[in-house]
Amino acid sequence: MNANPLPWWEWRPAIDRLLTWGRALLRGRKYRILLNVRDPHLGWEHAESETICLNPVRIARTVPDWDLASGRTAIWNAARAVLAHEVGHARYSDKYPEEALLGSVVNALDDERIERAMAATNGVLVLLFDEMGTAVWKKSGVTDDSDLGVLSACLLWRWEYDHPELDSLIHMSGHWRQVWEDEVRPRVEQAWEAGTTAEVETLAREILDVLSLDPDAVVPSWVLPAKDSDGSEEAGVVPDDLGPTSSLDEDPDYEPPGQPGNPPLPLGSYLDLEAEVRACANRLAAQLKVDPQPDRWETVEYGGRYSFRQECRTPDTPNRTLIQSPDPQVAIGLLVDRSTSMNDHGLMDGVRRAVMMLLLTCEQLKHVALEITVFERDERVLPFDGAPEDAKPMIGGLSTAGSTAMLQPLLGVISRVSQRPERRKAVLVIHDGEPDQSQWNACQAAIAGSPVPVWGLFVSNSPQVDLLPKLEHLFAGKVLHGSTGVLAEQLAHVLKVLRA
Repeated sequence: MNANPLPWWEWRPAIDRLLTWGRALLRGRKYRILLNVRDPHLGWEHAESETICLNPVRIARTVPDWDLASGRTAIWNAARAVLAHEVGHARYSDKYPEEALLGSVVNALDDERIERAMAATNGVLVLLFDEMGTAVWKKSGVTDDSDLGVLSACLLWRWEYDHPELDSLIHMSGHWRQVWEDEVRPRVEQAWEAGTTAEVETLAREILDVLSLDPDAVVPSWVLPAKDSDGSEEAGVVPDDLGPTSSLDEDPDYEPPGQPGNPPLPLGSYLDLEAEVRACANRLAAQLKVDPQPDRWETVEYGGRYSFRQECRTPDTPNRTLIQSPDPQVAIGLLVDRSTSMNDHGLMDGVRRAVMMLLLTCEQLKHVALEITVFERDERVLPFDGAPEDAKPMIGGLSTAGSTAMLQPLLGVISRVSQRPERRKAVLVIHDGEPDQSQWNACQAAIAGSPVPVWGLFVSNSPQVDLLPKLEHLFAGKVLHGSTGVLAEQLAHVLKVLRA
């Protein structure tokens, strides 16, 4: 595919890239960085457990127009901004006071301070923080004439300060305008320049004193009413770890808009599937890894290389020849049935696990070439010498569609495998029954005349004993059968035989 239609948080290379960048920003601090699409915050940092967590789905909801190409970049940049912000807390924030309201005010003021400190060490962060802050600001509503309105202004001002061209959302008049302009805003800006969190706490206490608010009062919602696209108001967003919003469990699952152009196969989140079979694949790969034997010289009667010393030792065998033991090379063409009947009894779930395990195993083995194709059309999930990372989401999204028209994909796989340079080759067909009756004789002839062995891996979670004689005739006796629960074991057995 030319473009990856998956959101970045379902794409392992993007996740690894983000986490590597975050660890670099941490400057040696041993923090775990987690992604959790069910967390109620955009992101948070917890010093005691040394953990930073991001919710990429909430980040995507915060940044507009993400279904456009520019929007996808904006989502990626927003995730980097949130991660850098939480790293800033890990590097520059101390423990916040225990009083509820005071702690929230300290956090609001400290956010800008630590972002400025981070940006001073990495100029890229200036733009990232500004883009994310502007996105959050655009979703915020206006303040009102009240003490809580002034507290909301403390948060809004960190984004409006650098953008005098924007129409301010800080709408106050009379007494409250005077309090904001003369008493609170100078302390807010002073907190941004503070050297420590303790200095920020002192200024936050002064702000609460000015507003006659109890530091231990119930924390009000920092989230201002946000403007929806139609002008109505909706629940706003928490810019970082200021406090929880409604749980994602209460919201419908986030479904990203589709991309122009249909991929050749349905795609799905594959990371959980990969994690599920990773341990099994690692064990199998460890069993199959062959330590190459060292090259050795053996004495021979003729041929090879003449050795005067060897003739003195053994006159009958004066020559030596070099014996090399290369690692056995294998080429496997895997053909997977995705006809609608594969949806019965959960067959496709087992097939996805088994195919993913085979891919992860071969990914670790040298000199094992793997191709994965599905029928009824000759659609390659993984071509020979293709990138395994591109195939993993397609395996995770394998679904059923079409008929059992196996002939053309079978001929294609046999042709490609037979042309491979590896010494040992095989075609494996995962299926749940016979091919189309109109193609039965042609498939049987193709398998019988194949220059490489073709094995049928018949999967069924319900007894179909009467079908086995037909399948043995179709595959010339090379049939393994069982439930999808043993399919991974069967694939492992075939791979062991080919690698023996």
